[in-house]
Order: sequence, then C-alpha cells, then structure tokens
Amino acid sequence: MLTKSEEKIMNYLWKLKNASIKELLKEFEEPKPATTTLLTLLKRLKEKEYISYHNDNRYRTYYALVSKESYFSKSLKNMVKDFFNNSPK
Repeated sequence: MLTKSEEKIMNYLWKLKNASIKELLKEFEEPKPATTTLLTLLKRLKEKEYISYHNDNRYRTYYALVSKESYFSKSLKNMVKDFFNNSPK
C-alpha cells in the first residue's frame, strides 16, 4: 500500500505518462512540497517498484511501472481482506 502522498504522485504520473521533477511540482497545489521531499517520495516509490526513470540529458524523467487499474484493483482486494475478513459480502 502507498501513503496518500505517494498515491498523489502516482496519480500525477498516470496522468502525465512521463514527468520530470519540475513537471511533477507544477501539478501540486500551493503550498507545493519541497523538491527534496518530492525526491524522497520518488525514491520510495522506486524502491517499492511502482515507478522507474530514464535519464534525458541532465535530468530524470519518471514513469509508472504499475497501471492505475492494477494498483486500485490490488488496493480494493487488500481492503476487503483487511477490513472485511476476506469476504466481499
């Protein structure tokens, strides 16, 4: 499961397909997170294998490795399992 902040970044990446740090920061409402905060969250998402990046000249472009549908399907299954004793009824 992802934190709310990580989910927000994933939603931006699903929307944009590929995005640099600068492009991701543009998506946030004020007050925008610090660049270092965003980099930390991106590092966590990469460690969890939800995203990856490729280098374009001097900067990185991030992209999702997990589809939005796949993520929310798994999240729903986990919620049913955790909160409803694995019974959708």
